[in-house]
Parts: sequence; structure tokens; C-alpha cells
Amino acid sequence: MVRLNGVTKSYGARAAVQALSLQIARGEYVAVVGPSGCGKTTALRIIAGLEEPDLGEVWLDGRLANRPAQLIPPHKRGVGMVFQSLALWPHMTVEQHLAYVVGNVRPRQTVLGKIDHLLELGKLTGKRRSYPGEMSGGEQQRLALLRAVAVSPSLLLLDEPMSSLDRRARSELADEIKNLRAAADFTVLHVTHDWRDVRGLADRVVELEDGAFRRQSSSANYFQERIAQESAL
Repeated sequence: MVRLNGVTKSYGARAAVQALSLQIARGEYVAVVGPSGCGKTTALRIIAGLEEPDLGEVWLDGRLANRPAQLIPPHKRGVGMVFQSLALWPHMTVEQHLAYVVGNVRPRQTVLGKIDHLLELGKLTGKRRSYPGEMSGGEQQRLALLRAVAVSPSLLLLDEPMSSLDRRARSELADEIKNLRAAADFTVLHVTHDWRDVRGLADRVVELEDGAFRRQSSSANYFQERIAQESAL
């Protein structure tokens, strides 16, 4: 589904990601855990087609998506992304957010039905005419998530989606992600600085440090180890 081969990206003298190689199977939920500034967001943006690598290749569904001087545009990649900043449009209501993206991929007569379905899945039916500024942080996160999956992506990229939420809102968003995956069965790559955010979600965890992968393990082994470490403190 996703394959990175030696992906490298630098900004001036600083290497944001260094020779990243990773394979993600279709339907898998992979978490990349690492501190702020370690290259997590840069890696996502390269996969999404929002950045070009200096070296290496990105393959999506068997297609060469990008390498230096070759790029499949973001809207043709089958990828949805939830940005850390959310990037919601303040002048659009919830319904308008979804209508904008759904209208680009579905016939007009099916748009309203799709929007109704998404609002029900995301528990935002009562917020149809609300603007982002009128919503709680958790509701804004759910809207960003619904907008990302509205195009029926085969791959969902999540950039620290829970970082600004309290514990209850984080739990609710995790449930929404589970529900949406059950309904659509997409692959997920979720980056976060806090391993607790992906506990109960991820199938596999990869640790990123200074732009390079340090290790990877099954979620069961990883979380068991982290819990043991915290208990020992």
C-alpha cells in the first residue's frame, strides 16, 4: 500500500528526514512516535504530495507517487490528511466543508446523502450550520477528520490530531477513528509525540528520532514496554 525507499528531505543545512524506508500493508494502522521536530510532519507531507523529497521514492498502491522531479498531484493520490493545525475554513459551515470536498468526487444528486451519512458517523448532525469558531476543540477535530475521509481515501494521514484535546475529547476522537475505519477500511499512518494517543488504535509502532527511524515493533510489545517503563518511575 505505502512504501518509502530511502526518502530524504533537507531544508538548508538541516536534514528533516534521513533515508526513511518503510512499508505499510493495506488496512494496517501504523503509528510513528517521536518528539517535536524529529521529521514526522515532513514525512507525512511528502507522502501526501505537499513536499518533494530530495532523494528516495514514495510508492502508493503500486504507483510511483514521488521521487525527485516526478510527482503525482495530491488530489490524485487517494490520500486524506488531518493537519495538526486542522486548516479548517473559518468562513464555511460544517455542511459547507463537507459539500466542498464531496462535491468534487461525487455526482450532485448523491452529495447530500453522503454529507448526512458523514455527519451521523461523526456525531455532528446538530452542528450542520455551525462555523468552526462556534465549535469545541473536539468538534473541530471531528470535522477535520470527516473532511479528510469524505473523499473515500485509501490512505489516511493523521498529524498529531489529538495534541490539543483533553483526555475525554481524545478518547472520543479515538472512537470516531475506529468507527470510520470500520465503515471504510482505510489504511492509517498516524504521527504523534505521545504514544498514549495511539494505544488501542495502532497495529504497529515506529519510533522516529532526528529524522531517522530508530526501531519498530508490534503495538502489543511496544505499549507493554512503555507501560512497564512508566510503572518503574
